[in-house]
Amino acid sequence: MESYDPVSGGRGNFYGFTDLSQAIIYLTSHDVEGPGNERLYNFMSNHGIADTNKIFIFFSSRKSFSFFRCLLHKHLEGNEMYKIVYGIFYLISLLPWRIMYIISDCIAFLLYHVIGYRKKVVMDNLQTAFPEMTERERLGIAKKFYLQFTDNFIEVIKFLSISEKELNRRFVCDYSVINDLYSSGKNIQLLLGHFFNWEFANLAYANNVVYPFVVVYQPIENTIFNKIFYRMRQRFGTHLVAATAFRKEFLPLSKQRFCLVLVGDQNPGKPDNAYWTPFFGKMAPFVKGPEKGAKLYNTAVVMCNFYTVKRGYYKSEIRLLTTDARSLPDGAITRKMISFVEDSLRRHPANYLWSHRRWKHEFEEKHQHLVIDGE
Repeated sequence: MESYDPVSGGRGNFYGFTDLSQAIIYLTSHDVEGPGNERLYNFMSNHGIADTNKIFIFFSSRKSFSFFRCLLHKHLEGNEMYKIVYGIFYLISLLPWRIMYIISDCIAFLLYHVIGYRKKVVMDNLQTAFPEMTERERLGIAKKFYLQFTDNFIEVIKFLSISEKELNRRFVCDYSVINDLYSSGKNIQLLLGHFFNWEFANLAYANNVVYPFVVVYQPIENTIFNKIFYRMRQRFGTHLVAATAFRKEFLPLSKQRFCLVLVGDQNPGKPDNAYWTPFFGKMAPFVKGPEKGAKLYNTAVVMCNFYTVKRGYYKSEIRLLTTDARSLPDGAITRKMISFVEDSLRRHPANYLWSHRRWKHEFEEKHQHLVIDGE
């Protein structure tokens, strides 16, 4: 591949680099330990990027500016661009946590005070969930929400390089409720809500439970970022199943031992074919899929939450709902899960994706036969 000269606008030698792969190596040569205890230089070389003897001087020179201009001008092939973007984000992941949270603070400030990202949705949701609170109290929750919202995605970058030791130090849980079920022969369905940080929980649970840990995910439209997230989410052994191909991809996994993770408080695409139940006192629809799946495979059903104990540190709680899903009446699993989510949020009200329109569907008389009540 010919290099692109951003100064002249033509093809040719790019400050001594023969191609952009060498340029990214030059930028990312850094004497740190990455996955497999290898220097980042070696890590990228071992993943197909061209060899180079260039050094980190590039990063502090004018060449770095020209390099990024080159990225803007040159249309790279998907795999090569993936390697470059991944390398850049890996470098960012090596920044100290405190620096990452300064970045998060700035983004949260912009989202809340300047852009007002989904601010009306957040405040309307908090008004519905906590009508007994004062406006000032709800504003306080909203501000904490925006911080946790941006922390959730800033922390994802750190997961590209986080070590197992650091992961288990920052996310604490007693996994015995799940692991003790393994000897019973029962598979597990693990239900949770949209708590922060679900990406942290994915890595920590996969690293600590004895079951093959299966997570359903929604593919990202951008192929480069989809590959980055896919790789990050699998780092500690998670088996990823695309929601768009669930039946096909989960079928072979279902014939073995599994702990299937589902976010059970999703808004249904078809509210006329969903369970309806009070959520913080207001009727809301919930998907039937998790409960149907639990009964189909007659799994044990376990619920979990997680929340920050201080910034960057999480605790998770696990509760066993049943070891025999088929023994419960229709709607019981969903109702108990929603009660668990609601109880968790009353204790940690900012720890939820309040920008999600949880009550966007209005309850009508035609939904009456879909209502589930009781605990």
